[in-house]
Amino acid sequence: MPPASWPWQAAPCWPRCASRGRAAMRCYRRAHWMVPSRFVPIYEMYNVAEEVGDTATAAALAREILAKPVKVPSRETLEMIEDVRRREAERRR
Repeated sequence: MPPASWPWQAAPCWPRCASRGRAAMRCYRRAHWMVPSRFVPIYEMYNVAEEVGDTATAAALAREILAKPVKVPSRETLEMIEDVRRREAERRR
């Protein structure tokens, strides 16, 4: 189990508003750089971008998530991918 001090462990507790959005994005970006194969940090960056209204970043992150190969299939990973796919389809309508 990873230490609780890892960035993607702490950031979900932050309120996702415009004032904290940049700090959350930095935290998740750092986590993504530390372990690029993980889906959670990039998925959380996608969530933050959507919640603060940054549609261009959200769309770019969605493309990256949907193109990312799944190394170890798990229910959580597949749910994240399906959630992004569904939300992007809704946004395009």
